[in-house]
Amino acid sequence: MLLYREGFFIQALEGEQEVVESLYKKIAKDRRHKNVTLVYTHEIDKRGFGDWSMGFNILSNDHVAQIPGFTDFLEDPDDASFILEHPGKATDLLESFKHHNYI
Repeated sequence: MLLYREGFFIQALEGEQEVVESLYKKIAKDRRHKNVTLVYTHEIDKRGFGDWSMGFNILSNDHVAQIPGFTDFLEDPDDASFILEHPGKATDLLESFKHHNYI
């Protein structure tokens, strides 16, 4: 799952530990990315986004105000302090996109 808004990306990576760690390192080293921050890791019994397909949608400010889990942390891509202090908010936001259609 990958979300984007105004210069800020948030992504959940799932899979075998070695594969996910390798992919994260590749993303972090990519010069096109800046301020790559690992929010948290944990083992899972079942993928949360296994059936998710990638998609794209431009969200207006009215749309984002209606999204559970959305906060101003998405407005400042250079400040990850909020999400690091509240890592569950990242999961809440990603889950809200999985379960709702914001068109």
